[in-house]
Parts: sequence; C-alpha cells; structure tokens
Amino acid sequence: MKIWMKYTIGIVIGIMLTLIFPFKSETSLTLLNFCSDLFIHFGRFIILPLLFFTASTAWFTLRDEKRLLRTFLWTAGVIIAASLLLTVFGLITALMIHLPKIPMSIENSTEIPTLNLQELILKLFPYSGFSSILEDSYLLPCFVFAGFAGFAAAAEKNDSKAAVSVFTSFAEICWTILRFFTEIFSIGMIALTCRWLLNFIPLWNSGIFKSLIKMLTVDLLIITFVIYPITLKLTCPEAKILKVLYSCIAPFFTAFITGDSNISYSVNMRHGRESLGIKSELARFSFPMFSIFSRGGSALITTICFIQINRFYSGSYGIPFSDVLWIGASAFLLSFVLAELPVGGAFFAITILCSMKGSGFTAGYLLLKETAPVVCCFAAGIDAVTAMFGNYIIAYKTKLLHSVEIKKFI
Repeated sequence: MKIWMKYTIGIVIGIMLTLIFPFKSETSLTLLNFCSDLFIHFGRFIILPLLFFTASTAWFTLRDEKRLLRTFLWTAGVIIAASLLLTVFGLITALMIHLPKIPMSIENSTEIPTLNLQELILKLFPYSGFSSILEDSYLLPCFVFAGFAGFAAAAEKNDSKAAVSVFTSFAEICWTILRFFTEIFSIGMIALTCRWLLNFIPLWNSGIFKSLIKMLTVDLLIITFVIYPITLKLTCPEAKILKVLYSCIAPFFTAFITGDSNISYSVNMRHGRESLGIKSELARFSFPMFSIFSRGGSALITTICFIQINRFYSGSYGIPFSDVLWIGASAFLLSFVLAELPVGGAFFAITILCSMKGSGFTAGYLLLKETAPVVCCFAAGIDAVTAMFGNYIIAYKTKLLHSVEIKKFI
C-alpha cells in the first residue's frame, strides 16, 4: 500500500475518533498528548544520524564530481526565489482581501521571545563537533559538520577511502531505518490528527478566525495547484506536473498535521528519491537545505497575520506603501533565521515583527495567539510542497534526475 494511502487512513481514523470520542476528561487528554508526543519523538529519532551520514556522503560526491558549487547555487537560488514569491503573494492577498477586524484580546502580555543571531551563529560551531549531532531540533550545525567531513574526505581521497566506505554504509543503514519509520508513522497520524482537530475545532467554532482560515486555505490551494505548476512548466518544459503533485501528498499530510519541518524533511527526502527520481547525491544535499532555510510558508503567514494586526491598531484598512515594504522585507528576511524552530516558526516571526514595530505593537501577537497551532501548520504544509517542487526543479536543471514510473511511486 502506498504511503499516502496509509497516512490518509490514519487521518480518517483520527477524524472519526475525535468526532465520536470527545476527549474531555483529563485522563483522555493526557493519554492523547502522550501518544502524540511519542510519535513526534519517534519521527525525529533517526533525523540527525540520517542527516549527518547522508549529507557528508553528498558533500563528498558533489565535491569529487565538481558539481558542488553549481548544486549549491541552484539550491540557494530556488530557496530565495520561492521565499520571495510566497512573501509577495502573501502581501497581495492580505492587501486585496479585507478580513473582518480581530477583536481585542484580554490576555496579558507574557515574556516576549527575542531573536539572538549571535547565539545562532555560535551554535554552528560548538566546542565539540560531535555536539552538533546531539542538537535536538537545530539541524544546521549537523549539516555544517557533515559538510566539513565530506569536503575534507574529497580533498584527501586516498586517505579517506575507509572513512567514506563507513559513512556510506551508515547512510544506507539510516535510510533503511527511515523507510521503516515512515511506514509506521501512519499509526501516529491517528493521535496527531486527534490533537490537531482539538486545536482546530474550538478555533473554527468561535467564528472569529473563520475568514482567516478560509483565506489561508484558498492561498494554499492556489500555490499548490496554480502558481507552482505554472512555475514548474515554465522552468522545466518536460516536467510531469501530476507526478510532482502526486508525490507531494504524503509530505504535505505529514507537515500539515505535525506542523514540524524536521519530521517532514525525512518524508520529503524519501519521496524525492524514490518517487520523483532525484538522485541521492542531490537529495541528500538539497532537502536538508530546504528544511533549514526554505520557510517561505512562514513568510507568507507572517505577512498576512501582521497586516491583520496592523489594521487592528491603525483602525483602518489602508496601509502606507512604506509599511507594506517593511512588512514584506522583514518577513522575508526572518524566514531564513527560523532554522532552530521546526515547530511554531511562523508565530515566532509574527512576535518578532510586533516587537520590531514597537509603538504599542509589542503585544499585538496576542490577538492571534489562539491561531498559532493552526496557522503554523499551514506554513509547514506550504513549505513541504515548496521543497518537493523546488528540489524537482534543481534536479532537472542539474541533470540529477531519472524517470520513475508512477506505479512505482511509494
């Protein structure tokens, strides 16, 4: 059975359980949260070992074949272009569609998180390189360490033959474990869907944020079925759009239900290799970069939500052009520094934007605090689709793609 079918069955069972069993008692909620957290841990369990061994072999192969610079430039270019496109699209939809004003929040402001760029940079180079493999959610230090290992191995090929052989073997072992985890994760979809619905249903029933949710849903559909297919056809004339869309199903479900970019990274990479036919040396290099840096979905959510906050404080639907540029540029740049936050990055960016704006906006994020679990899932879902389309374009342009029959898709 295809992975997307297993995930769909898990989601349907989760929906039915939520509708039949209300999860109102403290015991049932505790059990549900335990099961959900267990599968989140389960999903992340293999990610760092997988990332280190697969990325190091990818760095080695690309450096050895003199394809590293070209692959890096294509990957960075597609990530930047996609993030810019999503930011602009978020601005356009937020400015064109006037959503109902958000009612005032009675919640008091708590401690506001801050963005510490110096700390993020220092974490790239911990006192011990092995510490980078022990990071819980920040994948960039591990990717950097893997890069040094692979680059050095390519520079000293004769002396590193044994190390490369060991790393390649461990990469294949981790890949086998990943296959098992992605298959079993369908069971976790049941509990994770229940928890997702318990966040969504009260938000929808309140009626306050219905228009925002509808708008994000329409944006998601336009991006997935209009903007990205057109972009793919323009950049890759021979591309099979339906195949790319088909391969997006399981990664999107994973990202949308969990809201976790790290977990969706592993599902994305497996579908990219085994369904789309992206060669392993590229998939092992580009998919981690997308998971770390490609947060255009968060930029889109940030722009839309902050414009709603701005309208609340200004009392008017009109926004000066200079403010529009500031919102877009800030959301775009913030999307590249959310690597430490695989979950909730979009709402963190909204909080930082409110803090940067000042002038009474500092507590503005509280207006949308209730929506955080849901809107961040939209951001993660968009980012998962972006990763699949983006990596296909890179593989096509770098000629690191082979054809896979649709009946052989996982």
